Amino acid sequence: AIWQSHLSCAKWLVEAKADPFATNSYGCTAIHWASLAGDLAVCRWLDATGLDFFRANSQGHTAMHKAAWKNRKDVLMWLTKKPSADRYLNTPDKNGYTPSDIARLAGNDEVSGWLASLTKTLPGAEEGPKDEASGH
Repeated sequence: AIWQSHLSCAKWLVEAKADPFATNSYGCTAIHWASLAGDLAVCRWLDATGLDFFRANSQGHTAMHKAAWKNRKDVLMWLTKKPSADRYLNTPDKNGYTPSDIARLAGNDEVSGWLASLTKTLPGAEEGPKDEASGH
């Protein structure tokens, strides 16, 4: 339901005792799917349930990585306003890729550049994405 942006169905499933905190075999939660789908209404509803938007799956991807991959700038804008977003903006996945790197690899150059620029403005954000040639 989440992946297809069926909010009313997702609400019904949770009311029927489906576990909104459940994960698949890759450690993905409903948050990962909502971020991929780019549905802010679903993201806000999941946020109200208490799910952690910065929980990493088995690949080390957070909601930021997933939204960056699918060029979901509206979701990324919302995520970067959440408390502690600065700590996760440059968090690399298990292959060393930050959300900005993931966006660039997916061909989403505008979102990649925007994410990289945030590293200079969010308090506590580390330096920008690593340089692939040097590994830094």
